[in-house]
Amino acid sequence: MAKIYQAMGYKATVRSAIHDKKSRYPSNMIMGSDHYNVEVIMNGRTYYLDATPGCGGVYLSSPKEVLESYIYGGDGWERIQ
Repeated sequence: MAKIYQAMGYKATVRSAIHDKKSRYPSNMIMGSDHYNVEVIMNGRTYYLDATPGCGGVYLSSPKEVLESYIYGGDGWERIQ
């Protein structure tokens, strides 16, 4: 994901999510030491996008809060936040 954003001209960095503020994660998502996100800076704003391979939940957050979150279930992706 980071390479895609970089190719589009954005500053993007892959980062471990274990030490991030919990307010940036969906309330039902468990963060382990193997959880990663991509920090992307677009138009002067910072966003965090889930980048953990094989994870059944994804999110988009700002430095302060979750903006959108989805979980994969038997019927496909469902928005949970």
